[in-house]
Amino acid sequence: MVGAGIGLLCGLDGALILLGVWSPVLSSRLALWHGPFMTLGFIGTVICLERAVALNHRAGYLVPLSSGLGAVLLASPAPVPFGLSFLAAAQIGLLALYLPLWRRSRDDATVIQAAGALCACGAALLLLSGATVASTIGWLSSYLVLTILGERLELSRLTMMRNRFLPGCAMALLAALLVQVASPALGWPLFGAVLVVMSVWLVRNDVARAGIRRGGQAAFIGGMLMIGYLWLAVAGIIWLVAGPLESGPGYDAAVHAVFLGFVMGMILGHAPIILPAVLRVRLDWSGWFWLPAVLLEVSLVLRLGIGDGLDRPLAVQLGGSLNVIALLSLIAVVVTHVRSRRSHA
Repeated sequence: MVGAGIGLLCGLDGALILLGVWSPVLSSRLALWHGPFMTLGFIGTVICLERAVALNHRAGYLVPLSSGLGAVLLASPAPVPFGLSFLAAAQIGLLALYLPLWRRSRDDATVIQAAGALCACGAALLLLSGATVASTIGWLSSYLVLTILGERLELSRLTMMRNRFLPGCAMALLAALLVQVASPALGWPLFGAVLVVMSVWLVRNDVARAGIRRGGQAAFIGGMLMIGYLWLAVAGIIWLVAGPLESGPGYDAAVHAVFLGFVMGMILGHAPIILPAVLRVRLDWSGWFWLPAVLLEVSLVLRLGIGDGLDRPLAVQLGGSLNVIALLSLIAVVVTHVRSRRSHA
């Protein structure tokens, strides 16, 4: 978790540098590797740790250890390939973790998550070979989208498991990714179309939607998931209409609709459930979780809707800075509640 934390802080610092606003550490290295810090260094390490906890075998913890070390090395003065090598080894290890997990459960959720890990291996190896971060966006997006879809199936196995539509969408996303490699002009619109179809199905069929009416934690989780699916659809529409993008407002909007709107929205929504299992602490539900959630959604509307949509650079900077504040506020809420509970224990 120390490595994951360093990956998060380096990624956020790199984001501020790319936005052209004040940042605690001014380093071109953090800006250049902002995406890998966030996706592989931070989220990837958390995913590896969560899977190691699920496997419950001591050797499994070597995978998140490698991922955390990769994030630390990527942030250090060590040669960049050192950090990328550890991150790549971690993703290969994550793929290996799914073998015993598959033998235990033999369900669609595990297969979809393993497919996501395969995409993470592809992204890490491409980066190690010298590919640009922009050229790996499809791989990184598929990694996190498929992993989250698998998580949703695991948490909803009594309902969504009975329907094979979502596994079909997952395979279609992989197929679109492969087409994208051969023909970006054809693959990116196809990739976007699959994301839109997937998002519509999830909004209509995810059981979390019913929790919105129950209030409390169930409403928080349901609300964050539904909004996250909408952001995924926004990214899909952009790629469907615009095709290949490697820079500009459209690229910024599509990438952050996926990685902030969808992925971070899902992390926020699942935080009261996943973090206690991963961190081995009890984390009671509190209305304070709405603070980072509201900040995140407001920042995305400001950055993507006004900044990228209307080509207003100042709105992009303000929204991006608020993105960072939103994620830091989640850490503050979690730490405050854990410390408060321990002080009352």
